[in-house]
Amino acid sequence: MNSVSPSPFSPSPSILLQIGESLGKFGVNEDSKHLILARFDATPEEMQRLRELVEGEAAATGEAAVLVDVPLLTKYYKVQKEELEIGSLADAITSRIAARDCM
Repeated sequence: MNSVSPSPFSPSPSILLQIGESLGKFGVNEDSKHLILARFDATPEEMQRLRELVEGEAAATGEAAVLVDVPLLTKYYKVQKEELEIGSLADAITSRIAARDCM
């Protein structure tokens, strides 16, 4: 990853807080090799702008699973092995993020 430019988008303060927490905990810098960006309900123009903001190659969303540091996420979100017997890691993390938003 080479650079990220300022964004013209206006996300909500809640989203900015979550992004800030994630970047603070997991980090992103010039040496980062993988970055996942998500923009829901984006117009074609917004998607083009995202492509211009970050230098690099887009990958299929299915490839993200092989790039995830599962032990780090499991530790950070304190996911217990019993939880993974009844649901996925994504389920456990999503539940935690949703619960935090409700507080």
